[in-house]
Amino acid sequence: MPEARAAYDIWGRHCDKTIFLTNSPMDLEVEHIYFPLYHTRGHSMLYATTFGQYEWYLRADDDAFVVMKNARTYLSRFNSSQNSVHALRWGFFETAGYPDGSTYILSWRALETFVKLTRIPGMCTKFHRAEEDQELGSCLATAGVTTQDTRDEAGRQRFHQFHPDEIHKNDQAKFNKRHYFYPYFNYPDVISPTTISIHHLSVYETYFADFLVNKIKISDW
Repeated sequence: MPEARAAYDIWGRHCDKTIFLTNSPMDLEVEHIYFPLYHTRGHSMLYATTFGQYEWYLRADDDAFVVMKNARTYLSRFNSSQNSVHALRWGFFETAGYPDGSTYILSWRALETFVKLTRIPGMCTKFHRAEEDQELGSCLATAGVTTQDTRDEAGRQRFHQFHPDEIHKNDQAKFNKRHYFYPYFNYPDVISPTTISIHHLSVYETYFADFLVNKIKISDW
């Protein structure tokens, strides 16, 4: 629960609305949707209760840190009435890749498409796995919806599945180089200055990241 509290207190407050999707009961007094296999039922509930209210739906793990200002700036170039999925793009499991589940953003149209696909018998039949992001990507791929290229102009990643300390380790770099959809840059060149999210942060690191990103201003005085 401390991770959920940190996410809610730090970057969640910069969202227009924050709802927790959980497959375990929560004591935290915030709005949440409790469903096992929440990636199907939770998204359906979001669609049923919020459709028409929001342009974008950001889903993130509770140990992710999201720079909401960068997310909003990045999304301003896209039309939410079109199908679009934004995340780190893995290059395996699906031919066209799939969105990493640590943080991804769906346009309202993509959310609608996903929910409608799950209601078609036999269309999205793999909803028994633990890998929610893979199944989301597989389902949307049946409608030709794939993950956008979210890299910056220099090819650096804006979404990061791993902690910076993990990214620079040799074994992790080998894994990323083998499985990223796009060419892999070694650390620290893989980190975009316009990064939107990082993952696997402790509660302490989440609060410290907030201090660095949102409290300190670089000045030339």
